[in-house]
Amino acid sequence: MQEGYPGNKPLFKKDGEAQQITTPALEKLFVTGNTPVTYMREIAQQVTAKMRA
Repeated sequence: MQEGYPGNKPLFKKDGEAQQITTPALEKLFVTGNTPVTYMREIAQQVTAKMRA
């Protein structure tokens, strides 16, 4: 029996490319600090554009 937790399974065709955008953004937000949460709106637009390309 498998639990069905998502884990690191790719869900979309370009997940790897999206992760290259989101990982540095999350590091900037949580590790570096002094970054407003609204920064993620810009990142979301970049990921959406990448997925649609």
